[in-house]
Amino acid sequence: MSLYRKKIIFFICYSFFILSITTINAEELLPGVRIGYDFFNSGIMGYYEEETRRTAQTDNRESAPYITFIAFPNQISGGLYWNVKYGYKSFEKNKQKFDLAEDASRGGNNSFLKEGDLGTRNSAEIYYFIPSLYYHFFRENAVSLMIGLGYGLGYAKIKGDLYITDSYAKSNLDEDCHDYLLNNKSHENISQFCERVKLEKEGAQVAWSPHFTIQGENIGFEFTWINMNLDDDNRKAKWDISYSNLALYYQFNFE
Repeated sequence: MSLYRKKIIFFICYSFFILSITTINAEELLPGVRIGYDFFNSGIMGYYEEETRRTAQTDNRESAPYITFIAFPNQISGGLYWNVKYGYKSFEKNKQKFDLAEDASRGGNNSFLKEGDLGTRNSAEIYYFIPSLYYHFFRENAVSLMIGLGYGLGYAKIKGDLYITDSYAKSNLDEDCHDYLLNNKSHENISQFCERVKLEKEGAQVAWSPHFTIQGENIGFEFTWINMNLDDDNRKAKWDISYSNLALYYQFNFE
């Protein structure tokens, strides 16, 4: 994405952010908190080099307690609403996902994903404030459905390292690294075959979040995905940070 387009997107999101905090009264900003249990709780850190298209990704899911704050809904027209979600999430990951193929085609129909502990360790902290536009279906019924998309601001602090194991351009794939991962269950000598990248970075960026919620009077079931990325200027690469949840919750209202 060009720098000009980044500036436009950031300006739109920043304007929406300012509009949100200037049009919502203080008592409206915290009318409810959702507390429950997240059955999915997936945090992902991905690495992507723009020129070579080489990639790496860490991802392992675990169950965890769930809490998020939600501002008072503002009706636009009919079932169309907007509100604000905000909160904090942290996670630590010690496994990577990598794409393997059993012949030289690399990434064909015979490829498969594998997850393993390669000796890398990663951590991330995410703060987010995301205004969201959504449609409220069946809002007059006992159980309703809300589907929406949010754009806002996120702040991430990430630290860790990854081995580069994949490439979107298969011609750039390191075959020695690929063959080592394919043929060895133990990865104690991986540093001899695969390149390792390290990062310690923090910063604010645009964050976006699709979501849907099924809710009764106070009990609900919610899926949310929050995504943002940080630039690694030294390597002309991007670090992608995302968090998704699939949670059953009880909503406490303070209005």
